[in-house]
Amino acid sequence: MWSTIFRRVKERLLFVIDFQAVMEQNGTLIAHIPSLDNRVLGLKLRGFDAGGIWVENQHLTDMFLETIGEPGLPAQPVFFVPYSAIRFAVVMAEGQSLSAAKLGL
Repeated sequence: MWSTIFRRVKERLLFVIDFQAVMEQNGTLIAHIPSLDNRVLGLKLRGFDAGGIWVENQHLTDMFLETIGEPGLPAQPVFFVPYSAIRFAVVMAEGQSLSAAKLGL
């Protein structure tokens, strides 16, 4: 029983997003973060640490500026998102992505 549990945990741990590679490619991350917004957001990954990710997004910036009642800021805000707040995330892997339906498959 324990060997099965350990194997499953190991399999889950092996599938982790390599955030450093994402930042080195183009930094684009698509994620759903319900605590920030109900829609799926395109984010620019600026950093990451053990607790979460640091991202830029114009929609989040606009909401932030509206909340603080300012028309602008001298620098671009970067938002911290704890991993636990991310419902799902998508990064683009190497290779093409094709629609089977559009290709008639």
